[in-house]
Amino acid sequence: RVCFLEWEHLLTVAGNRKSGRHLVRVVTGTGAKHQVRAMMAQLAKSPLCGDLRYGAREPLPDQSVALHARSLHLPTVSLGETDMKKLRFVAPIPSTWSQFFSLKESRIPEIKY
Repeated sequence: RVCFLEWEHLLTVAGNRKSGRHLVRVVTGTGAKHQVRAMMAQLAKSPLCGDLRYGAREPLPDQSVALHARSLHLPTVSLGETDMKKLRFVAPIPSTWSQFFSLKESRIPEIKY
């Protein structure tokens, strides 16, 4: 199965840009299982925080993986008269991230689509 992934560095949340923890924007063209996790670890050499399966050095305190679908766009879905092509669904960052990474919603740059 062919998969592609685009990523963009948004913010360094710990350490420095060369060796630290970073918030990145990832866009995929498919919903392949583990696509983001595998490609970030193998191709970008940057496993997700807490992702022991794909090479993270240590777990997060709650044993989760730092992967969050901040924004979803469903361009091929329609529900009756609702045109989903024009809708984008946005979720706040997980509350635990403020504890783990000292990350606050106000520090996240606005993403242009």
